[in-house]
Amino acid sequence: MDLRSVSQGPALKAIFFAHLVPVIWATQYQWLPTSFSTYNILFFISLLWSIHSRDSEDAIFMASTINIISIILDAMTIGMYYGEQGANSFNNFMVITNLLLRPITSLVLLRIYNERAGRFSTLLFPGIPGFDGTGGLGSRGSYEDLDVGRGGGGIGRNTAPPTHQSVPPPPRATEDSRIISPTATTP
Repeated sequence: MDLRSVSQGPALKAIFFAHLVPVIWATQYQWLPTSFSTYNILFFISLLWSIHSRDSEDAIFMASTINIISIILDAMTIGMYYGEQGANSFNNFMVITNLLLRPITSLVLLRIYNERAGRFSTLLFPGIPGFDGTGGLGSRGSYEDLDVGRGGGGIGRNTAPPTHQSVPPPPRATEDSRIISPTATTP
């Protein structure tokens, strides 16, 4: 999947349904703790909030944070409850599938957060455009201090007076070029 072609609306809906199906199938039997359903419901609510509020930084941040925390919680749930009585291999497979989807959806959610807020323009994930520190994919880039080289030294530092850009003088009239005004008469 190319992260350059990720559009916010369809990507968030795809993430929602990609996690909804495994969670529904995993919870068909009563082998998982209620915490599994709780943090997945919170994740779905934050995804729906992100879909609804297309410009909200908080909604997508909450969804990505819950998704990253859910990776640890899913791994702990599988470690503690795998093979419990009442679970079959299909339920176990769905929980593992949901866990394997989470890192991919975390990257997509963080990319969408980058588009909305621009705060994680350099996540330093090597090899992934936009996350590798190059600031690609239309990111806002790094801050450029405009006072450097002008003697300003930054805000609050009056170390030297600011330099001004020189303006070239207006062109002079030569003998070959005569200025003709509408009121002047020529001999």
